[in-house]
Amino acid sequence: MTTIQYEIDINATVDKVYEYYTNPNNIKQAWPQDIVKESESLSGSKNEEGSEMKVKGEYIGRKDEMILQVTDREQNKRLVTEQKEGPFKLWKSRQEFEQKNGTTACIRHY
Repeated sequence: MTTIQYEIDINATVDKVYEYYTNPNNIKQAWPQDIVKESESLSGSKNEEGSEMKVKGEYIGRKDEMILQVTDREQNKRLVTEQKEGPFKLWKSRQEFEQKNGTTACIRHY
């Protein structure tokens, strides 16, 4: 199984970063643009446990789409999504959010 981990520091407060980053309509801009081409919410609620989103992209050189479901979240701290339908045997994404100081937020991707 392949695991990708990286960390990003953003010059903003953690509540603003969390709100932007976890909105399904912003995934296209927030996630790697060489992978994600389109995203949309499939649920009325955004980033709540059980909510779903469709993400179209290019995965391992092949265009495909995934249905992701939010399986765990804590406001301004954590968002976990898992593939419900899609091209992979298993796809789980975990983002952890942390305020490093008054003006910088950190996102860790697992």
